[in-house]
Amino acid sequence: MASKTKNWVILGLAFALSATIAWKMTTQDSGSYFFMEGRALGVFYSLSYLGDAELENSLDSIILVFDQTLNYQRPDAEISLFNRNGFVEFKTPVLYQALLESQRYSDTYQGAVNHFILPLITAWGQDFSNKRLITDERIAELIALCQPENFELTPDYAKAKKEGVMINLSYIDKGYLIDHLSDFLLSRDVRHFQIEFGTDAISYGKGPGNRNHRLVITNPEGTDASKTLIKETKLTNRAYSSSGNFEKFYVDERGFKHSHLLDPRTGRPIENKILSAHIKAPTCTQADALATICMILSLEESQHLITSDPTLEGMIVFNEAGTLQTWRSKGFELAD
Repeated sequence: MASKTKNWVILGLAFALSATIAWKMTTQDSGSYFFMEGRALGVFYSLSYLGDAELENSLDSIILVFDQTLNYQRPDAEISLFNRNGFVEFKTPVLYQALLESQRYSDTYQGAVNHFILPLITAWGQDFSNKRLITDERIAELIALCQPENFELTPDYAKAKKEGVMINLSYIDKGYLIDHLSDFLLSRDVRHFQIEFGTDAISYGKGPGNRNHRLVITNPEGTDASKTLIKETKLTNRAYSSSGNFEKFYVDERGFKHSHLLDPRTGRPIENKILSAHIKAPTCTQADALATICMILSLEESQHLITSDPTLEGMIVFNEAGTLQTWRSKGFELAD
């Protein structure tokens, strides 16, 4: 069912992102492709579709609403208002629905993801710089704080029941937005489009020039000069997300590499050998959530999560005795 390869990692997506612009290119007889680029939810995005130019304003409005709601880097975002004040009244259903979706994944996977984890992240500090200040007692206090019973959620507002409760949906927000954009385009009978937000993507139909959408595969252990396009994997009528990065890790006292993620269940950095996870799924919300969940679970649990669901395909990069190894499911094909 699974094949093992070595030294391959998905670094990113095939198209570079640069500025906040929109333009048109007529590429085939059936109509014109429209392109949009910008920045939202803390990442660059790229969107292309074959359809009506008038859809651009609606697409831009959807992106803006999500950014004004879920972008914790924006001081005026609803999620930031809650984190500062312990209360927020919803202007749209976006934050309410995103929290419900996140709680579903948290419940299904026994707390492997938790949108209340921000106090733990803050306590540990960037790159776990505060680890000398962390005690077992402090971790226990923070885990107790990061629980859903300390939070009141209604369709109209969110309210903290304890001081210090904060929320962060960055593990699912980009996939959630991509799905809303996809649903909008499909509802307008658009059947050819590609959307990318950072390392989250979805592709339907064909791209400009009647091309399939592709993700870039490179060799992470080569020199900088050798990090060029070597392999590709197609993405057609599917969503993709990755979590983790083999270049972003910390080295423990024993010299072993670990991902820069906390396990919400233990309150401590994960120690499962996994450095990055790459998921293809029917929806981008699912791909986004499961990519993070695979980073938290053990290698064996993550492999089982992928192979037990026929709608999923995945690739996992992990550290084995100081060497990068890659496992991928049977359907996660690489182009020759």
